[in-house]
Amino acid sequence: MSSRTYKQRCPVATALDLLGERWTLLIVRNLVHGPKRFTDIADDLAGIGTGLLSTRLRHLQDIGVIERATLPPPVELAVYQLTTDGQQLRPLILDLARWGLTRLKSSAPRCGAVSPAMVMIALESRFEPAKATGVLRPARVGSNGYRYYEREQLLRLQQILLLRDLGLDLTTIGKVVDAQHDPIEALRQHHRRLLDERGRLDRLAATVAATIKHLEEGTEMPAEHMFEGFEMSPEYLDNLEARRVESTGSTEQPEIAEIKRHTAEWSSQHWSEFNAEGHDLTREELSRPVDRGVSGDLRSGLLIAV
Repeated sequence: MSSRTYKQRCPVATALDLLGERWTLLIVRNLVHGPKRFTDIADDLAGIGTGLLSTRLRHLQDIGVIERATLPPPVELAVYQLTTDGQQLRPLILDLARWGLTRLKSSAPRCGAVSPAMVMIALESRFEPAKATGVLRPARVGSNGYRYYEREQLLRLQQILLLRDLGLDLTTIGKVVDAQHDPIEALRQHHRRLLDERGRLDRLAATVAATIKHLEEGTEMPAEHMFEGFEMSPEYLDNLEARRVESTGSTEQPEIAEIKRHTAEWSSQHWSEFNAEGHDLTREELSRPVDRGVSGDLRSGLLIAV
């Protein structure tokens, strides 16, 4: 290994001194999902040469990032695997993959084979396993904590990412990929939610545009028009719950569940009365004297989003 160093007392420079040589991080990348034989690593790194690969592997062993091991019977093959210290590089590899994905189309060469290690890293970098407990399980977990993914898990991950791109929440995705839910019906339901949400956002956009117009012209916006698009409804609660589940990764949303429980028997008339009362209360708040230097003329044009 090269003895060149940045000669800086800096953690970034130190890390680059240890891992910055060509091919080094790609070797770590190839071991992120489990142990591999020398020949497997070489096959995934076309162009490295066996001599250079041996040098890089020795260096990674010397700094405690990887180690040699022997797989248990009946395989009993010599392999390289990440140490506990080496496993700490996993988030770095995934962060680099996320950064690289945004630049892949324009800068990556169009030659060379795509290895399974490349595919798995690219897919995992787009996936947040902490938010998807139970949706994607490894084929097995080794005694050293390694997660092993095989072809079946790779295909399942592709399905999950496709459905996520279509906007489905993780609970629905889990049911679809487990064949407990018709994927067409799931997409139809999601399409209906999107159309409902688009309608609400269109009303909100129109309200904001009207508010801007009244403020620019110095005119007063009719009170009955100030809150269009802010209406609460069962559909709004469903959309809010789906967004909360997606953002938190938890299917338990007790606050929303409590609201749903209290409004389960409400008719459309109840919802209309509730929204009207809420708008009246907000208008009442706007009409009160303000001691913080906001004039009454300005208050009349405020748009309050709740």
